[in-house]
Amino acid sequence: KSTTINSLSKSGLSTLLNSIRSINKGICPSSDSVIKTLIEICTSSDVSRGNKTIAITCLGEIAMVIEGEFEKYLSSVMSLLFSACEMGTNIGDDVDEDTIAFVKELRFEIIQTFTCIQFAMYEKKTLFAPFIPTIFAFFKKIVNDDKCQRHDILKSMSSFVIDTITSFGKEMKAVCDENFASTLITKLGSLRYIKHS
Repeated sequence: KSTTINSLSKSGLSTLLNSIRSINKGICPSSDSVIKTLIEICTSSDVSRGNKTIAITCLGEIAMVIEGEFEKYLSSVMSLLFSACEMGTNIGDDVDEDTIAFVKELRFEIIQTFTCIQFAMYEKKTLFAPFIPTIFAFFKKIVNDDKCQRHDILKSMSSFVIDTITSFGKEMKAVCDENFASTLITKLGSLRYIKHS
């Protein structure tokens, strides 16, 4: 819950993120222990908020690397991400600037990780499909929240929507309704010149 990021811990997580990207499939033998540790980081009350967003990013990167093998972690990681979604939507009216900045970053990393997992599960997309309505429910909650909005959040959301429609086609009509789609397009247009903070 702390807004203070321990520099050593942040450095360690950043190094892990770079290592995952560098060694690629070499992370596979260590996936079990690394994913377990990342989930513990995200659920610990003793870990700073900034470190939790890096941990979420690491989970997405691992999914991209191990692809279909991510199946064994899918349920636990999606449960974690949906808990993070709750944190990213329960914003009071009197929040401080640090919290607003954190929520923006959290939302962006959650959506990026959803995208990574959807890509990883492409060959087993029927296993990912049950999670999509909850993901879209999160999108619909935050698309109109201008207080914690950034262009890159909306752009990442749009990319996920397009990828989902490409993968699942007409099955997505029920969750991606016309009102949500038009709101997303309008917001993207209004924020396209605003640099994210």
